[in-house]
Amino acid sequence: MSNVLLVLLAPRGIEEGLHDWLLDEGIAEFIEQEVLEHGAEHSFESALDAVRGSRPRVMFQVTTDAATAARVVAVAGARWPGVGLRYWMVPLLGRGAIG
Repeated sequence: MSNVLLVLLAPRGIEEGLHDWLLDEGIAEFIEQEVLEHGAEHSFESALDAVRGSRPRVMFQVTTDAATAARVVAVAGARWPGVGLRYWMVPLLGRGAIG
């Protein structure tokens, strides 16, 4: 089965629930960090965000197999509908430790 990098962009406020849910789903290894999402097609929560052209988000990066990533996206969409959770999934060409 092919491995992928699943990236989830979550609005602030649901990151703790999303973090705990990923662990409950058996996703034991992921990266979580605060980021700024840029793009004209997004709505902004504050005037400062609109001026900067970005909005704060929490990004989760998960390496897993494609089937698990697809299931995570489907279940997350049902669990947090309408909150603006976004994702992308790309093939993972390699992973490991250096040194």
